[in-house]
Amino acid sequence: MNEKEYILENYLVNYVFENQFPFVDINSTVFENYVMMVIHYSLIKLNLIGMIGYHKESFCDEHIVKLIQSLAKNVEHNKKFLNHIKELLKKNNATSMAYMSILIKN
Repeated sequence: MNEKEYILENYLVNYVFENQFPFVDINSTVFENYVMMVIHYSLIKLNLIGMIGYHKESFCDEHIVKLIQSLAKNVEHNKKFLNHIKELLKKNNATSMAYMSILIKN
């Protein structure tokens, strides 16, 4: 993961510009928009760690690009799924900065 962090950084920069963060949803607070960005990031990172474990030595940058494209097509365009995740985090009181830092770091 440490060798590929630049790709995740590029994804977040793209997310900020594409969604005009922090004004992603004008009906939400800045922190709620931040939570949504962390959800996107953690979904990519979680799946990426699984892919690295599966492919081990043959893992390359093309796998990362394919993963991000697949998640963008299937998850980013599915607001119902993303809102469900956000509501689950709220329901379990997991939308604090402490929990967001755990999602980012782990």
